[in-house]
Amino acid sequence: MKAVLDANGLIAIPTEIQAADHLAAGDSFDVERVAPGRYLLAKQAPAAERFTITTGNDGLPLIRTTNGVITSRLVKEIEAQTS
Repeated sequence: MKAVLDANGLIAIPTEIQAADHLAAGDSFDVERVAPGRYLLAKQAPAAERFTITTGNDGLPLIRTTNGVITSRLVKEIEAQTS
């Protein structure tokens, strides 16, 4: 897939890859220069990530938890981050 470097030096990961790998704004990546013109991009492991919010195939928000449990406390944390 093609990605383009913009005027600000940013490269967007194609939407298809973002959806397939459940990538979200704020995800961090390591970039390694393997050889001239060749680069390796690897998603960093999140530090104690409890949940992620992504968009499902139907366009609705999708909450994924690390332990599979959504408590009222977690809902309050999510609400605080999205308001």
